[in-house]
Amino acid sequence: MGLASYFLGIAAARGHCYRRCAMKHIAILSTMIVATSAFAEDKPAAAPAAAPEDKLGYQTTPIIPGTNWHVHDGLRPQPRVVKSGEFSTQEKPGTAPSVAVVLFDGKDLSKWKSGKE
Repeated sequence: MGLASYFLGIAAARGHCYRRCAMKHIAILSTMIVATSAFAEDKPAAAPAAAPEDKLGYQTTPIIPGTNWHVHDGLRPQPRVVKSGEFSTQEKPGTAPSVAVVLFDGKDLSKWKSGKE
């Protein structure tokens, strides 16, 4: 009943002969629902797709001049992962990223070098 009134409303809003058009839409929709449910019951569940290889980049692109690597080469050395530092709070100061060189930690200036050395 709800579906029929929905299609009747659409057809009436468009100025068509709403009963005939709505009945055609209902018949088509009902046929599609029955057909898809019939196919769904007959088919066994599809096996999940195989996971793609953990392959990054392409080997079919040109070689970058002066290097041994292809453009977008996944075998090219990748940069190391940097662990970010923590933010400061009122209770404790933040920490630097894992690869940062801390020049001043609030106590010691030994990491600083003068321009004369």
